[in-house]
Amino acid sequence: MHNISLLIHGPYNDNILNKISYSMKKSRCDINEIIFVIYENDKELYEKEITNLFSSFNVKKVFVKDLINPGFANINRQLLSVQAGLNVIDNDRFVIKLRNDQYIDFNKFFRKIKKYNWVLDNNKIITTCCYTRKDRLYHPSDMFLAGMTEILKEYYALPLYDKTELNVIMEVRELVENNDYQLKYNPFSPESELFRNFLIKRNWDIKETKEDSYNAFCKYIYLLNSWDISLRWKKKRNYPFKKKNQIVLPHFFKLAPFVGGPVENASCILRHEIHGRKNIIDCYYIVKSKVIWKFWPYNQDNINYIPKKFILKIRYKSLKLLCIVISILPYFVVSKIEKELREKIRSIKHKITLLRRIK
Repeated sequence: MHNISLLIHGPYNDNILNKISYSMKKSRCDINEIIFVIYENDKELYEKEITNLFSSFNVKKVFVKDLINPGFANINRQLLSVQAGLNVIDNDRFVIKLRNDQYIDFNKFFRKIKKYNWVLDNNKIITTCCYTRKDRLYHPSDMFLAGMTEILKEYYALPLYDKTELNVIMEVRELVENNDYQLKYNPFSPESELFRNFLIKRNWDIKETKEDSYNAFCKYIYLLNSWDISLRWKKKRNYPFKKKNQIVLPHFFKLAPFVGGPVENASCILRHEIHGRKNIIDCYYIVKSKVIWKFWPYNQDNINYIPKKFILKIRYKSLKLLCIVISILPYFVVSKIEKELREKIRSIKHKITLLRRIK
């Protein structure tokens, strides 16, 4: 395995450095250096935590000034931080780019790398299915990335954007109106901007078709499912019965990204759609994702017009069914998950009882 660098970036207030540190200490593969990209205003807050959690590692700190214009979906912040981190990493190293509010199981990840070592030989960029959108063209996820230093530097060789979040929203709204509200996806996102720019540098003839987008993926991206490496996020997702620090699940919903934006049938490209075939674990997480997103209250493909009491009953029945399925599948050592589900069932049952009393 190549020399390994871990690049961690993001504002201090949302970090889960303790989880990252714990996973690293369990790892059987040596990470030779950790690069923290830190906003200058967070310097004092970071210092103590890094000392406590990462004293046994070779740590480099890179300080950057936060930006007045973070760009749409914080693209400028990401460009600034990742470019600054990559600039202090030597060439010919394997780099893992990780947000500080997310963590992975490093042992699982390195097992995958060992199994698919040709990914390194072919100099591909590794990412996960979550936010690797099927409904948007040229849209590999940028949350978790890994690859050789040189290719990641090329991937992030993009100037900061002058446009603000509001500029982009207004432009997309205008596009929607000009297309008689038939626009099927948001053409502007950090993920697609990064990948399109990379393809241009590689002299790829961008045809703006699904087939061409798929071919570009196959050429330059190696896709893992989020559960392959247990990619978890501190952010509490606002879909039903999910808490913080859960495995990030792929999208299956219908929603506009903002008011006046195009209504998108959001879905993600999964590993088996590019590499190989599904296994039983994949089937479990795919079904779980679809069930969860189906009951997401913001999903425009949902049954939001049905009275609240009826929706609660459906969720109650679905949770009970999910509990049974989880408990009988041999793979899932899920006593904790089952316990959480049963607690949620009791909570929903209590709400139904209260609604009956009100009537």
